[in-house]
Amino acid sequence: MPSVSSLWRWWTLRETDEIVDRGLHSPLYARAVPDATHRGEGRNDGCGDFVHFDFKIKDGILVACGHQCKACVLTTAMADFVCEALEGQTPDFVRTLNLFKLMGIPVGPERRDCILVVDRVLRVSLHL
Repeated sequence: MPSVSSLWRWWTLRETDEIVDRGLHSPLYARAVPDATHRGEGRNDGCGDFVHFDFKIKDGILVACGHQCKACVLTTAMADFVCEALEGQTPDFVRTLNLFKLMGIPVGPERRDCILVVDRVLRVSLHL
């Protein structure tokens, strides 16, 4: 299992272009997981962004993850990066994640809620 610090080093290499691509053009995990064991959704009341997560956990491991977003580029990209980071991990791994570090770029105070809505829905979905 990779450590949080090794994930941080890897994710800090993220390019702004990738954020735009994964948040706007081609998110890799924008899908439903039909046999999901855990689901959750939520909204950013400030702007209306909507996030839905599906997770399939088998033998204590997150084996499938998908999201459905009607949201800004930053929120959608964050949901996609979260799915990528979590596949193959235990649900407890979520407790160690810092989504602001996972994003890999500075997020100003005016966009904090774009990240926090993903974090909130993630934790609700996994009952953490």
